[in-house]
Amino acid sequence: MTTNSTKYKYTEIYTTDMLELPVGIILDVLKNLSLQMGAVHVIEADGYSYKMGDREDVYQNTVRTYDNGMQTTSINTSDSNDAASQESYVAVDHYNYFTFGATWWPFEQVQIDLQAFNHLVELGTYRISVNIYY
Repeated sequence: MTTNSTKYKYTEIYTTDMLELPVGIILDVLKNLSLQMGAVHVIEADGYSYKMGDREDVYQNTVRTYDNGMQTTSINTSDSNDAASQESYVAVDHYNYFTFGATWWPFEQVQIDLQAFNHLVELGTYRISVNIYY
């Protein structure tokens, strides 16, 4: 009886590339208060590739049984480099998200920014910053 077993090299690669294109407008509502609105267009490319690589080793096990019941086993190893099989694809996705904000200048040297991303009602997306100019 002869059995064969083969060991292959296997490689997987995942990639994500993203390009964000922002655009915005600032409206001065009062002398010390302005509103900001913006949109960001996102281009996202997700890539995947795999390679079932070159065959490394081929093992051939041979078991011989003789009439008297005795068995012998031989293992033959040979190196081989069969052609690799591979596959890859890239999925490109486009989407937009919006930003909102307000800037208040309570004093000439103090600026307070309140920014919201994506959803106005989700307080977890808000960001506040205080800038002091001297």
